[in-house]
This record gives sequence, structure tokens and C-alpha cells, in this order.
Amino acid sequence: MQPQAYVPLSNRPSPAYMRIRLEALAALGVDIVITEFNFWTSWSAAGNPVWEGTDAEHAALYEEYVPFWFSLPYIKGILMWNFWDGTNWITNGGIYRLDGSPKDSALAVDDMWNHRWRTHVNLTNVALTNGEKTINGFYGKYNYSLQLDGRTFTGVVNFPARGGSAQVVTIPLA
Repeated sequence: MQPQAYVPLSNRPSPAYMRIRLEALAALGVDIVITEFNFWTSWSAAGNPVWEGTDAEHAALYEEYVPFWFSLPYIKGILMWNFWDGTNWITNGGIYRLDGSPKDSALAVDDMWNHRWRTHVNLTNVALTNGEKTINGFYGKYNYSLQLDGRTFTGVVNFPARGGSAQVVTIPLA
């Protein structure tokens, strides 16, 4: 199921309003991918939507809706297609200007995906209680490198969303 998410600035559906409808879709047992999400303020005489809000308003909408959609366990993905002004059917609706410079919304998306939603852990000289260490992170794949008693252990672990909020990884030390 791929609901499109064209969100108007005025009379816009709140995340709570969307959640009820998305949960109804999820109850059908289908995977949900949010597609073609974009934000608009009005309609042009030519019959297409237009973004006439500020860069800050545009970025705030990305900051509100993208984390909301990513937080729902039944949302399997988000298809983002509104990158460039001039190629987006919503006039001025891209996150990059015609000259390629980023708008505040592009900077917000970059910050979410490349900084806030990344887990970087660098631990040194850690005393492990019972050989265990708790680390908070996001779902996804992680590369690890562990040095112990002059030996290095490397590998990849995966934390799938379906695994729940507390997952355990055992790193073999042999």
C-alpha cells in the first residue's frame, strides 16, 4: 500500500489524524510506504499546487512529518521525490532551489538522516559488567570493531524494526 502524502499548509492533517488512518491500513496486513510526500500552500491558476510559505515553515513540516512517519513500525519506507524546484509539480516545493542550493528543508533532512538518526559509538577502556554493554541506537545494520586482549573482532550486526525496542547481540570471541 502506497499512500501519497500531499500535505497542505492550511487545514493540514495532524500526525494524530494520520496515525488513525495509517493504523487502519496497517490492520489489513499490508506493508505501507509513504510516497510522494510534499507540502503546498495554494493552487495556481494553471491547476497545480504551489508552495508560498517560508523556508523555515517548509523545514518545520519536514521536521514534524518525516520523524512521525519513520516512528511508525508498520511504515516500511518513505519515497521522497520532491528534491528540485523546477522539476517538482508543486511550484517552489523542492528542497533545493533551481541553482542547486539547499533550502532549510534540505538542511533539515540532511541533519536528520546523516547526523541525528545515525548511531556512532566509540567506547574505549570500558569495563563490561558480565561482559555486556547497553547501547542505544536506531534500527539498521552496524559495523563493529572490538579490540580485546590484543585481538580485533569485526563484523556486522543487524537490528531489524521487527525485533522490537530491546535487542541482544552476541559477539563471538573465538
